[in-house]
Amino acid sequence: MKTTIGFEEALRARNLKVTPQRMLLLGEVSRLGHVGIDELYEKVKTVSPSVSLATIYKNVNLLVEEGVMKEVPIEGRKSVYEIDRGDHIHFVCRTCGFVEDFNTDSDELCAMFTERYGRQIDGFGITLSGHCSKCRQ
Repeated sequence: MKTTIGFEEALRARNLKVTPQRMLLLGEVSRLGHVGIDELYEKVKTVSPSVSLATIYKNVNLLVEEGVMKEVPIEGRKSVYEIDRGDHIHFVCRTCGFVEDFNTDSDELCAMFTERYGRQIDGFGITLSGHCSKCRQ
């Protein structure tokens, strides 16, 4: 989990202003793990009631473009967002929408794909779907 100082550094490294709204937004995304825009807006609004939904959308889109955050598309549902912590695999429950991260050796996976298919791979986004342990019961 990134610290506030880590977020400040990430913003400054991309020549982005360190604003209270961005810091609050990044803190909530980090705390929640995977979060949709609407839920993020509700959480941020409790701390900063003057923040608009448009401000949340604008900042999330900018932070995704700049590589601070990642969009996680979910089939049949709205995307969720997370702090960009590098390549990893997502598991999404088809029933409840629960999203879980699985870390993997990205270098090994990219090398295997390059060897097998002759393509140069420098990153990936893999989403597995199924049913979480709660929904399987």
